[in-house]
Amino acid sequence: MGKAKKMRSTSHKKKATPSGGPTPAELEQYAGMPRDQAEMFHGLSNVQGSIREATCVTLATMFGDIRSDDEERKAREKLQRMVDAGLLKKLVPLVVDPLKMVRLHALGALRNISVTGGIDVCEVMTHESVITPLARIVAEAATEERFEKNDLHALQVLEQAIALLANLCESCQAAINELTRANLLDPIMLVARHARAHAALHLEALKLLLLVTESNPALDEIFGHNAQYQQILGELIQADEASVPLQRRLHAVGVATNVSAIMQSEENVAKLLPIVETALAYDAVHVVQLAQQAAELWKEAHASVYDDDNVDLEPITDEMRERHDQAQLKCRTWKESVQTLTLALELVADIAAGSSDDDAEEDEWASDDEDAMEQYAETQMDTEHGAAALAGSPVANVLGQSRVLALCLAILQGLLSTPALSEATIVADFEKMRLRVCNALNNLVQLVPSAVLRDELLPQLFRHFCTLYRHLKSESSGRAFSFDAAESSTLDLEAAATSAMWSVLRRAAAEKQPVPIAAEDAELLMHGALQSSSVETRLNTIGMLGCVGQQSRDAQENAVIGRCLLSSLSDSSLEVVAEALNAVFDVYGDEQFDAAFAQLGFLPALEATAAAVKAKLRADQRQLDRDLVAHVKETQLNLARFIKYKKKHLRA
Repeated sequence: MGKAKKMRSTSHKKKATPSGGPTPAELEQYAGMPRDQAEMFHGLSNVQGSIREATCVTLATMFGDIRSDDEERKAREKLQRMVDAGLLKKLVPLVVDPLKMVRLHALGALRNISVTGGIDVCEVMTHESVITPLARIVAEAATEERFEKNDLHALQVLEQAIALLANLCESCQAAINELTRANLLDPIMLVARHARAHAALHLEALKLLLLVTESNPALDEIFGHNAQYQQILGELIQADEASVPLQRRLHAVGVATNVSAIMQSEENVAKLLPIVETALAYDAVHVVQLAQQAAELWKEAHASVYDDDNVDLEPITDEMRERHDQAQLKCRTWKESVQTLTLALELVADIAAGSSDDDAEEDEWASDDEDAMEQYAETQMDTEHGAAALAGSPVANVLGQSRVLALCLAILQGLLSTPALSEATIVADFEKMRLRVCNALNNLVQLVPSAVLRDELLPQLFRHFCTLYRHLKSESSGRAFSFDAAESSTLDLEAAATSAMWSVLRRAAAEKQPVPIAAEDAELLMHGALQSSSVETRLNTIGMLGCVGQQSRDAQENAVIGRCLLSSLSDSSLEVVAEALNAVFDVYGDEQFDAAFAQLGFLPALEATAAAVKAKLRADQRQLDRDLVAHVKETQLNLARFIKYKKKHLRA
């Protein structure tokens, strides 16, 4: 007979108290917390289901009912303290609680927390393995039987779970990776097919599909080989407005654009664009009126009818409730309109960019492989041949025959200036629309066939972008500098506008179309090249000066551009210096300007720049992006050759 093992005492282990109250360890932890926070933690682990449910509802309200930027900042700080104290360790297990209402409200609380907490909290939630129970919930709830029986509770749980997954995937690549491995496409596509009558659930499922299929080779391959998935998308896209509203059809179009097998056919692309064209319809007068109404009603719409200090003295009337509901409706209509338009513009940018990305698989080379760099430059950097090659792609042909370019141009014209609005949220919406239309036109200009670019289109586009950039500078100069999101979005918008301007000039050069530049616009570009606080803006404006200098034959213009490029050689950004050097190569490679080159003192300046770039690259190489390092080293090689050539040529 075997020996009996010694039974070890377990008296030292933590045990739950018989009453279901907090353990001594938990009491010690709660002692260092604020009282309301300690009660919240205790409520999440209470043995009574009603208390767990009420605590989840309180959390959902605490981080969902936020009405101002100040409230959002305070809520985020409070949430971060609670997360650091272990909130998610107690809340996440409740999504599989035995009681169905606890499960529902725990999901709702996590959904609101993911929005308030942003990227950092979403990463923590993913690290806490929240994807695993969510995948189980979606797989169990998304069945044909649930939809046939119209099981409202199951569909509510499904909506909260899918919305939470969408928030996580939007903020965290690790969440997308886990979701891809979880094989949830079947249940999510089932929701996309059967949930048309459940608007919120259907929209959240399509949002999730749009997020997870973007730049996801694994799901792209699955969609490409699954005819049923493609059929579901086709049915949604071709459905009428009554069955599937425009916003949801637009999301289905977005999912389709992420599937390379669909986008390789002109016929398929032609079916997608009418939906995009409908969403791009833009009435500037109506938009301004709607924005002004939303701005006036914003605070009222986001306040509770019970917030009045005199609520006890003045009872809430039906008229007050109706006015509050109308204010909410106006603001909701505005936000939905902005979301639809910005999504359509984003899809245009993606469709136009994706056409060239699929075929442009660049061969990698070592950062000091001079021969490979030369070969790449010869085969890839010819703008004229590049534009001609793009014009023959299926997407380019269909876009050229559509109204997309004209509609985007009309939107740009309507957004050159914005109305004076008191509500910061509405102002941010206009910045978002401006950013999206700049990106869309940037990619369209590089792609559409030459026949579409009539004589005045490119000059007209350039003038509009100059006007927009000037207005942006004027609007930002009226605001005090800050490190908040508004300042960052302004810099992003300046970079997007100048990038689009540069694309217009490059395409005009390829098409051999002159683009006249007014003196005030030229001054604007030089100001951006030398004084903008955005690295991207400085880089883009220097690139534009290089384009203008390469086309110009005027000695005075050349001297002005030369002095600007000379100043840019001492820029703090290596990327900007590399672009300035490339502009110098383009402009002064022409022997016509040798005298100006010598007079401006470019040769000693280039030699000094070569030494400075070498030292800075050696010091900062580990902190720099690999592609940037390769680009700078390529420019160094070209600089050494250029200096050698100029020395020999000027001596002769």
